[in-house]
Amino acid sequence: MIRFAQFITENESLGSALTLMNQLFSDYLPVVDTVEGKKFCGILDRRLIKQSVNRRMIATAGQQSRN
Repeated sequence: MIRFAQFITENESLGSALTLMNQLFSDYLPVVDTVEGKKFCGILDRRLIKQSVNRRMIATAGQQSRN
């Protein structure tokens, strides 16, 4: 699901990298992950995850109301 960008944030400040990705990919959600000790800036496709996120939020809200 995560598609990693083709640059490593070592050469770019994290804030500017995320800002750049947000501008370039308005339909994508910028995320940061660490792979083998290196930080990568990646993207999640909002259109693909929207339904699963909504389902997860509903399930989480249900769990919280039971507690």
